[in-house]
Amino acid sequence: MTTRRLDDIISTTPPGLDGTYSGSCVACLQGTDACVAVVGDVDWHAACLMTVGLPIEEAKAVIFASGFPILAPDFSPVFYAICTKCAGRMRGLKPAVPWTEIPGVIQPVEKRTP
Repeated sequence: MTTRRLDDIISTTPPGLDGTYSGSCVACLQGTDACVAVVGDVDWHAACLMTVGLPIEEAKAVIFASGFPILAPDFSPVFYAICTKCAGRMRGLKPAVPWTEIPGVIQPVEKRTP
């Protein structure tokens, strides 16, 4: 797997009409209206984001920017904007448009840390 460089992605992916990357896939920064729900501890979230191509440092930054675990205690789902192409790296998981049937990546209970 090649190491992605955020600078390279930003230089080749223009921002949205508002000049930001709001509403973009967390992995490729392309605009998307799809998302994936992740339920588990912080290591589970990091593993899921690393699967779609984020290095560990960026995965941690995305996780904590989402408010996890403060805003999502007790293994509440956290939604990440992930486009269909990048979600395909998660063993064929297909993201959904919010407010429809959203797929989840749920950590098995026996693997969760207290």
